[in-house]
Amino acid sequence: MAISEQEKRKRKLIKEYFECLRKRNRTKEAFIKQIVGDLFSHWKEKRMPLEAWYAYGAIATFLISLLMGPVATVLLIVAGFILAIIPVSPNIRPKVTDEQIDQWQLEDRKTLFDSTIDRLNVIQVGPTQNVPMSAQNVIQDQIRLISGYIPKKKSFASKFLKKDDCYAEKGIDGKIRYSIHALMIIYLCNNFLCYFKCYWNAIEGVSILIETSEHLYDLIVSVTTQEDSLATSNINTSGQKVVLREYLIIGTADGKNVDFPYILDVRLSDENEWEWDSKKSAVSSAAKKIRTLLRQRRIDV
Repeated sequence: MAISEQEKRKRKLIKEYFECLRKRNRTKEAFIKQIVGDLFSHWKEKRMPLEAWYAYGAIATFLISLLMGPVATVLLIVAGFILAIIPVSPNIRPKVTDEQIDQWQLEDRKTLFDSTIDRLNVIQVGPTQNVPMSAQNVIQDQIRLISGYIPKKKSFASKFLKKDDCYAEKGIDGKIRYSIHALMIIYLCNNFLCYFKCYWNAIEGVSILIETSEHLYDLIVSVTTQEDSLATSNINTSGQKVVLREYLIIGTADGKNVDFPYILDVRLSDENEWEWDSKKSAVSSAAKKIRTLLRQRRIDV
């Protein structure tokens, strides 16, 4: 199907939006922070460096200058000082607003998720439909999981994502936005669950690495959540932690786990509160729904 001119213009504006933000965010201070942050992330996560290549380049250049002699080293230091004092204008603004990008991304997700009804052959019962609720493929509930995605070194998805399409940039409002998203929708039907998972490329407007599957409830053996979190270092925030990422893993009898890569959910959680994350965590909410239905629908119980 031919792509309309309006759609082409939309994708072009999305690309320009992320390119503009990257230029804007790369003022000297922000760029140094990005380099240092990416350096530690690349060591910790064992992935390919992004901005950290500049740090490696600077170290290599400095070592080479030492081998060439003191004059080369002095010239390098002077050049670095000159670059440090040259002002960089941050007054770079994209043609479209953060709100417009958010709206386009919501429209993309809705279109993609709506198409999974037919793809997975399930029934969303409406008020005017005459479908018996006992039908096996009637949807009882659904779960939508969305996560910004940055390719990691040696990850399967990174082999199929163009590096030029991968952005994670801070918008004018300070909120980080991603050009690549991992998307998953799980439909909880009468005696089985099925799901659709993919990586959505907002620059190209396509979904890749599409995965669909169906599992009877009596073949599901576990529903696991995992959390990457850190205790806060401030003594005045005792009992609180910073939640970085969360994972959802559904174990099956054949040993082939169903997993959602991770939810980027940076937030402060108070362990002293009874409702510490029941309404804040997408992963915990999803696990609760699945576990509740499993207890009710297990065929072998």
